[in-house]
Amino acid sequence: MNPNTFLNLIKFIGEKNPKYSFDTVIDNYLPYRPQKDTHGNNLGVLDDNGLQGFWEKVDDQNFVRETGEWKNGKRHGNFTNYRQLLLLAPPTVARRGNFKFDKPIGTHTFYNTEGGIESIFRYNDDGSLLSREEYHDNGNLANRVNFIQTSEGSRLDGLVQAFWYEGGLKNTVNFKNGKKDGKEIEYNKNGTKLNEVDWKDGKRNGYWITHNFINFFYKPTSNFVIQFSIIHHTLYYIGNLDLVKLILLYLNIQSIYSKHSH
Repeated sequence: MNPNTFLNLIKFIGEKNPKYSFDTVIDNYLPYRPQKDTHGNNLGVLDDNGLQGFWEKVDDQNFVRETGEWKNGKRHGNFTNYRQLLLLAPPTVARRGNFKFDKPIGTHTFYNTEGGIESIFRYNDDGSLLSREEYHDNGNLANRVNFIQTSEGSRLDGLVQAFWYEGGLKNTVNFKNGKKDGKEIEYNKNGTKLNEVDWKDGKRNGYWITHNFINFFYKPTSNFVIQFSIIHHTLYYIGNLDLVKLILLYLNIQSIYSKHSH
């Protein structure tokens, strides 16, 4: 066995004892083993460049934890990962996705312990993260975000949305290079707008409109509250000055209270 092959054994098979030959590694249940076709022929080989073809990773109970295609010692093709929930129980699928020389590409789907979709990641051909979707345990979409790649890594960019457990839009806001930039809107479970906030470069800048304002301060148990629950409140931010918000909020509450307290 030449030195390069032995180094590959250390790196990819996890067996450092030199008494194991190449044939012994292929035939025994070590951390990685080649997959086989219907006739029992090996679909994977190990050469001087590393793993080639189709291999699977097994645990100490001989359960398969990963299957996929390799090229020159790197993941290159479709891969499936498995998790084990109970001792001696067969593993279930945890993740499916494609790789290109160890970089994730395309759609990668993650599954919860019940077999439903937990999240979906989408990658560019260079392995950079493009978008992510996460799901509630009932199968409804929980959030959807988009990314751009910078010298500092992945950053939120574009429309970001969150959804209620029962379905329906909960929040939507635009991001630009990792910071809120544009209008953010929050909805209740019935689809009615609750808040609208203008952002620029990560700071409040412009209008903050709070719909159904009275309901935030009073319980709707009287005709007074119901009558004025349709009032909406508008604040304006200049350079994200919270003092402006506090002053206007105080004056607005005082004005409403003084008019209708008698």
